[in-house]
Amino acid sequence: MSFQAYIDNIQKKTGKLPEDFHKMAQEKGLTGPELTATRLAAWLKEDFDIGHGHAMAIWAVFKSKGWAEGGKAKAAKTRIDPPEALQVTTTPGHDYTHFLRANGRSADIPDEQDVYGWLVGSWDLECLYYNAAPVSLRGEAHFGWALEGRAVQDVWIMPALGERSSNSDRNTNMYGTTLRIWDPSVQGWRIYWRNPVHGHFEDQIGRWSGKDVVQEGVRADGTATRWTFTKIIRPDSFHWLGEALDPNGRTWKLEGEFRATRRRL
Repeated sequence: MSFQAYIDNIQKKTGKLPEDFHKMAQEKGLTGPELTATRLAAWLKEDFDIGHGHAMAIWAVFKSKGWAEGGKAKAAKTRIDPPEALQVTTTPGHDYTHFLRANGRSADIPDEQDVYGWLVGSWDLECLYYNAAPVSLRGEAHFGWALEGRAVQDVWIMPALGERSSNSDRNTNMYGTTLRIWDPSVQGWRIYWRNPVHGHFEDQIGRWSGKDVVQEGVRADGTATRWTFTKIIRPDSFHWLGEALDPNGRTWKLEGEFRATRRRL
């Protein structure tokens, strides 16, 4: 879906243009340096039942027109020093991951909506394209059920653990995680990808599309994204494509491509 299509759909549903939302946001005191994409999306969802992807299109307009300052609150001038000694308390016999991981899918998720459970386990990655340029790199990915089985979380690592070093090229360096959470209100999965190595963050909605898994979202600058798990041969392999919509609104540009093979014991 193109960026303009998001705006057109919002107008069709609500009868309002981005300028109308800006005026109403001003009336509600939602503009200024304290406004964040999260606050705007929550308001649009509550008052207009606008989903996350469409809300991010409105946020992109707010940013481009200078109606929002990116939600960067002014830093406090005062400093709070940490205590001299910090006592860390943990539950005996359990680390953090014990409370995160789950043994399987929650009964809250219907069988036909189990979009990501087949990915659970470890995979070897062959990266063919990254940051919109051809590459030849190896990596790995690890998936598991989390949050009482209502989410699937992963870790994508490139270069692979055995090949990583402090000198790894940051532009092709990936040590990130995706949290995929089932949301019955949209009958889809909310996708949150975070790679802190070079500040790559994406929010999307994922669903089955025929035999493929397609995730769609909109970046803060208004660029539509589409990530696809395709050529899925469960449980052994898949082909992953990451695409972004060209500013012309018609052409999808390849940004990333991986081939994955499941690891065997």
